[in-house]
Amino acid sequence: MTIYPEGFTDPKVEAFLTKFYQISDTPTANAEYVDQFTDDATLIMGLKTAIGDKNIRTLRESMWGAIVGRHHVLTQVFPFQTVEQASELGQYALTGTVEFTLKNEKKVSVSWGAKMDLLRGKEGEQPKIKFYQVYVDSTPVVQALTS
Repeated sequence: MTIYPEGFTDPKVEAFLTKFYQISDTPTANAEYVDQFTDDATLIMGLKTAIGDKNIRTLRESMWGAIVGRHHVLTQVFPFQTVEQASELGQYALTGTVEFTLKNEKKVSVSWGAKMDLLRGKEGEQPKIKFYQVYVDSTPVVQALTS
């Protein structure tokens, strides 16, 4: 269960984050994953940076090279402003864990943190990510792949 700050009630953001990590955990959902971002979004995953939908798709596809499965758990969401202040662009710090299932059948769980800038979209539109940077130590995954 994800923890939100007391008084934070934004069902649109909560639903988006739930769906985003479900899509992220689906290896064949490349187009759907890219659709969660604006056309000119920036995605930073560790040392890799992708700007724009084509580069985000390429980075997304490369993340599945040695991985056959993954499961994100979003632990906590920290908004940088109130729901009212975030009427167009919401900024969030996120924490969680992700369990990877590797091609060699080993499982590795690591903690991660992220910063996400989320364009809320107009009435009836889904939010879209403008900026997303993930902080994660990939050392345990590398060690599991080489041992």
